[in-house]
Amino acid sequence: MGVPFLPVRGLLGGDLLRLHPEWGTVRCPFTGEELAAVPALSPDVALLHAPIGDAAGNLHLDQPYVLDERFAHASRVVVATVDRLVSTEEVAAAGVTVPAHVVNAVAEVPYGAHPSSCYPGYAYDRPHLAEYVAAATAGPGAVAAYLDTYVLPGEDAYRTRVEPNRLTKWSTSDEAWMELFR
Repeated sequence: MGVPFLPVRGLLGGDLLRLHPEWGTVRCPFTGEELAAVPALSPDVALLHAPIGDAAGNLHLDQPYVLDERFAHASRVVVATVDRLVSTEEVAAAGVTVPAHVVNAVAEVPYGAHPSSCYPGYAYDRPHLAEYVAAATAGPGAVAAYLDTYVLPGEDAYRTRVEPNRLTKWSTSDEAWMELFR
């Protein structure tokens, strides 16, 4: 059996197909539309973060899901962190988005997605992300300083270095949280 291919819109009309000879095109049997055909991704490991999960690995994600639940099912190994470990009943009541049978390990790490976001708990920390990008583009010395400040001292030290007000809660307004993406 060959590698499964997925139809994709948006890759036609440019040079991407020329740059990837392993890709091809297919005609949709329903619409007749020509689509690119790319190999299905099969990551070795997916690292996910969820607002809540149980000790067995059942995870609840609030919408918008992005693609975390799909990454989980496509990957051979799934390692998850959650803001809160809760009972299986609480995850079930909220709705299981990623079932335990696809999760290999889970750990409670409050604010574990920071400086990224974990809806609805907290938003992106744009100043922190800007600090990281500045360090990453400035060269090895700046990266080492960033790592010495935020990563190498450990999680507890990281949380004390990040101002508590930068762990911003999402607004109840859809317009306000969508502004983070602009």
